[in-house]
Order: sequence, then C-alpha cells, then structure tokens
Amino acid sequence: MNALLDHLVNNNRWLRLSSVRSFGFLGEAIIGSDVATMNKLLGQNKIKLYNLYGPAECTLGCIYHSVSTEDIQNGMIPIGVLFPGMQAQILDQYFQPVLVGQVGELFLDGVQRFPGYYERHDLTEQSHYGSFYRTGDLVRQDPITGHIHYIGRQDFQIKLRGQRIELGEIERCLLQLVSACVVIKSKEHVIAYVQGKDIDLDQLRDHCRLQLPQFMIPSIFIPMHRFPLNKNGKLDRQALPKPTNLLSLSNNIHIELSTEMEITVHKLWCQILQCDVPKSTTSNFFSMGGHSMLLMQLYHQYQCLPNFDSRINPITLFFRQPTIGEHAILLENIAKQVNDDKFQKWQSMHLTEAPASFAQERIFLDQHIRFSSGKDYDYSIGAYNELIVLKIVTGTISMLRLRKAIQWVLTKHLTLRTSLDFNSDKSMLLQRITQMHHTFEFVPSQTFDNDDHLHELLRQINENPNLFDLASGEVFHCQLLQRQQQNTHGNNEILFADDMIVIAFHHAAFDRSSRPIFLRDLSIAYNSDAALLIDQSVLQYIDYSVYERQLDMTKSRDFWNAQLDGYDMESRLLLPVDRHRLSNNQRSGRA
Repeated sequence: MNALLDHLVNNNRWLRLSSVRSFGFLGEAIIGSDVATMNKLLGQNKIKLYNLYGPAECTLGCIYHSVSTEDIQNGMIPIGVLFPGMQAQILDQYFQPVLVGQVGELFLDGVQRFPGYYERHDLTEQSHYGSFYRTGDLVRQDPITGHIHYIGRQDFQIKLRGQRIELGEIERCLLQLVSACVVIKSKEHVIAYVQGKDIDLDQLRDHCRLQLPQFMIPSIFIPMHRFPLNKNGKLDRQALPKPTNLLSLSNNIHIELSTEMEITVHKLWCQILQCDVPKSTTSNFFSMGGHSMLLMQLYHQYQCLPNFDSRINPITLFFRQPTIGEHAILLENIAKQVNDDKFQKWQSMHLTEAPASFAQERIFLDQHIRFSSGKDYDYSIGAYNELIVLKIVTGTISMLRLRKAIQWVLTKHLTLRTSLDFNSDKSMLLQRITQMHHTFEFVPSQTFDNDDHLHELLRQINENPNLFDLASGEVFHCQLLQRQQQNTHGNNEILFADDMIVIAFHHAAFDRSSRPIFLRDLSIAYNSDAALLIDQSVLQYIDYSVYERQLDMTKSRDFWNAQLDGYDMESRLLLPVDRHRLSNNQRSGRA
C-alpha cells in the first residue's frame, strides 16, 4: 500500500481511480496514516476500503475488515473477522488459549487451509498444531468488538537486556511521524531505519520517549531514501546498512567541549560506551548506542564524583536530558546545592549493624514465602542465586593465590559478608557485617568428564536453595570444577586450562551492576598478590541502607496514591492462573 500511495502522490494519478468503488489491501500490514491519506484523496466515504489478511497456506484472504471512519480516526485498523468456513485460535507459547485481549499466536483451520507442502512432510508437521496451521503472526482479539488485531510477526519479537520487545510496536509508534520504517535488533541495540521527508532524528527520539517505555526506545535512528528490496519486491532486511559513523546520524550542531565537567563527562561516556564519542556538547548518549542499562552504569560512575547527591539529581533527569552538555550542567548544579543546609552530605558511618535496606527486606521476605519449602510447597528453589563462571583458557591459576585474592576482595566489600537476620525484640530485619573473610575457604572441588557433565554441575549449583545462609552471612560462594583428565598433572594446588572457577552471590548482597567492580578488584588482587587499597571514607551498602530511610518519600507516596486513586483495592484480581487456587484465604489476592 505504501508503494501505491507514493506512486499516486508523486505522479498525480488520482483521476485514474475515479471509477474504483472498493479497495482491498493484502500482503502487508496497512498503516493508519496511509489509509487516512488515501481516503481523503479519493474522497471520503466514496470508496470502500477493506483490510484483508491471510497466508498463502490458507488461500490468501481468510480474515477481512471493512475500514470505517472511526478506524481511520483511531489509527488502529483491525484485520477483522473470519471468512465463513474458517476457524481461528489464539494460543500462547505452550499452545494454551490466551485470554481475550491478550497477545498470542494465530492458528487457522477450515475449508481454505492447505493440506501440506508438496513432498515436504517435515515442514508440514512443523507448521501445524493438530489440524490448525501455525501462521507465526501475533494477534489479539478486541474484548468489545471481537475483531482480531494484527500485532506483528513472532519472528520479530525479541528479548533485549531481559526485556521482551515487540518490534512492530516500535514501528507503529514511528509511523506516526514517518512514511515507512523498519526496526531490527543488532547485538545489544535496537536500530530504527526510517524513510520520509525532512526527518528530524531528535524529534523522533523525543516522540518515542513520550510513547514507549525506556527499554524500547531505539538506540540508533538511520534515515534512508529507499529501503532495499529482494527479487519478490519485499523488504530485504539483510541488505540494510549497518551503523558506522554515529555522529553523521545526528542533526545536532557540533559544539566543542569547553568546561572541565564536560571533559569529565566525555571521558566517562567513552569508558561506558567503549567507543570514541564525538567531543561535542550536543552528543546524545542514546544516539551513540547507549541504552538504559549502560546509563545506569554511567550513573554509578557519576555517583563516585565529588559531592554527588542522588537526592538532587535522580537518574530520571539523566534519562530526560541525554547530551554531554546537559549531563555536565546537572552535575555542576549539584556542587552549588550541596552546600545548602537542607542537604546533608552522605558520609561513611563505619557501621557493623543496621536495619536492612528496603530491597533486602523484599528479597528476604520473598525468599522465605515463595521459594522456601513449607506446608503448601513441594519444592524449594535458589531463585536469588547469581553466578559468574570463569573458564581458564590458557596458562595456570594458583589456588592459594586465588584464595588470598578473594579474601582481600571480601575485606574491601562489606556487603559480600553481610548477614540478614530477623530481630524479634526490635521487630525488624537487621544486617550485620561478619568476619567471614578471615575463614573463607573454597567449597570442595568437583571433577567433570565432559561438557554435559559440566552443565549439569552448573545447573545444580545455580538451582541449589541451600547454597547460602543469610543468617550467618554466607552470601558468597566459590567452587572449583576441574576436568577429569587434568588430575594427571599431580599438582592439586594448580588450576589448568579448561578448569572452571564458579563464583556465586546471593542477590541480597550483589547485582549485575556489581559484576565488573568485583571482577576488576579480583583481577587486581590476584595479579598484584597484595591487599587492595581501601578508602575508609567510601560509602558501603550498609551506609546507604541507613540513609535511604531518611529520604523524604512524600512526593513518591503522593504520586502512587494518585495513580491508585479510584481502584477497588479489596476485590480479587481475575488473573490467569497455571494451577488450582487454594480454597482458603491464605493468600488474599488483593491488589
């Protein structure tokens, strides 16, 4: 439809369609803005537009919808209802029917379904579930009208940094401003290729920030005059150009760095993004390939700068103002405000006991209620086990030297030897700094015969619910896995190539942002064979746990009260369940 519209507009051929009374569009998802344009140019209500859907395996058209004025105004045009003689099911990944309104894969059966691929019984079997043809298209059914809405191809549903993303949803957002677009995943980035007149990349990025969650905003926008097509006239995704010069993709004017803070911000950006960021105050973090997880790492680096106060500049401000110049201004404003009496500079209090943080309380409670065996549970699971697996590729590792290096790391990072225990007298969860680093030893080594055996050992460690003991401060675990054939060396104090070092943490003491910090300090301690330097003025996590309880949460509390205002907090939520609900009221089910 997009190609037809461009042809009619560019060549002024509308008069040739004056006798046409109905249009049926088939083969690709139609765009609401294109339908509105065509309806306007051909004469509103003078021509009937139909949105048709159907794969070749179901004789092309098997679902249809007559486009109404209301559809055009809403910009959401369904594919409609089934042809007579056809049946449809919308199923999840486990081939179970989804609730009305939820997204699932479309399965078709009926008189138009093909019997199978010629002399390809393997493909026929893969493409069918019972008698139903598996389309691979994601759809949802409108709970009011019953119309089916096309969401996108299941092939284009990706998982990026732990988030499931539907690329078609990003494309629909961009199509509100451009004539055509394609969104793909490349490594750890979402890239949007856009086509249109006078494209303003910064305007596109701002539009996405208003319409999409942060993790769905494309890292890179690439404008194109024309999309590459294959022999069948369809988009050739493999021929799309790869991003190279990120600076050329921005409409911003180049302004040289001038202040010391701008230079500091630029150095941190280069370190986090691992590339040569243009030395311009208008350089945009997300245009340079940044994303939400990298910005969180950058924010942690900002927190190490003198006088930084997260109460003055929360991370959300750095999301909303993503250029070098804007970041520098935010950081400079901190220095001006920290001298105000109402702001108390956080300092290390050298505590050995304090209330647990809010995050630790949540994890502790969740583990004891949901993931620990009890009268209503048949199993336990190590849901909060965080693993790092290191493989020795070349050379050797001294076990004695490695053990000392780990002890030095535990000495520096108090959170890796922190216990969590509920104090009945005070009715609160307390954290205490233990002396576990003095008595640290490797868990007894195990040997493995082959890769399958190794993967099984790693699975057992990862799922072991008894790997840690929060009450005693055992939140760190290190075990050595040695390949069976290595025992022929006759030296039990050396690790050789293909041996594995398994390091595990409890999530109450460690998160993935802490991983590079731990590995850096472990590397320094092992290579230098000396104790790590410890800055006694640096905040430890136990200090943060105390300070966070002093924060004024009034604004946050008012915000959520306003968001939940008007909801019935007492009624049960009618959510889909995967097992029979207990008849008693042990779990309230309240919001």
